[in-house]
Amino acid sequence: MFTLDSFRLDGKIALVAGAGRGMGQAIALGLANLGATVIVADLFEDRLQDTVSAIRSQGHRTEGIRVDVRDRTSVQNMVDQALQKFERIDILAHNAGGMVGILSDHVDVTDEGTWNSIVSLNLTAVYLVVHAVAPIMRKQQEGNIVITASIAGLVGMETLGPYGACKAGVIQLVRALAGELGPDGIRVNSVSPGTIDSPSVREAGERRLRDFGVKDRTVELAPLGRKGLPDDIAGAVAYLASPASSYVTGHNLVVDGGRLAVGRHHTRPREGQRPSSN
Repeated sequence: MFTLDSFRLDGKIALVAGAGRGMGQAIALGLANLGATVIVADLFEDRLQDTVSAIRSQGHRTEGIRVDVRDRTSVQNMVDQALQKFERIDILAHNAGGMVGILSDHVDVTDEGTWNSIVSLNLTAVYLVVHAVAPIMRKQQEGNIVITASIAGLVGMETLGPYGACKAGVIQLVRALAGELGPDGIRVNSVSPGTIDSPSVREAGERRLRDFGVKDRTVELAPLGRKGLPDDIAGAVAYLASPASSYVTGHNLVVDGGRLAVGRHHTRPREGQRPSSN
């Protein structure tokens, strides 16, 4: 019978990669508040410790591990430390990724180094982390993987070609993994945020406006009339990580305030065109 306890994660060990701030921090806090013991993993030690402190301040158990998800050795070290401390990994929430510092231009003028950097952080890193965690979950004969994708992986967005290609790849990888890992009791899903009011998204938005003249039009485009909040994504991840979604796998949950549902995804109107009112 379904009750509020269907969302509880008591006794579960959750590894959250990219948990230092914004959506990742909200995801880590959300899972901890539902009863999970959370392993906070991030590239930046100061951000990692901020999240660890926030979780401990609420009376929950947590540990922090520094990781570079682009590096196979670093990823394996993260997983080894997690197993040494907790002996299992029940939930993987992979949130690491983004565009800060490696923003691309139009695809035809994006250099190969920028392309490779974006792919390494937003697609290859997902493979590396899942590759390290999935065998553990297979041995356990249970597990739950939730990966942060993006609406940029579902529709074309100007100056986000490489990033969007990666996120489309993530969504397709999730579908393949759901089929491969399902027989071992492992569910795999993704969440595709729209524009979220978080530090990394704000930084990327400022760069897109400064470098390419692309203005954030989320408030105008989203039927709900606002940007998303990190907690909006944390709630979606918590649902997919919990027993409440026990028959859901291979699914991409869009959390964008209704933007894609009504076809409002263009980052700016074409020259000579007025913004769409559809």
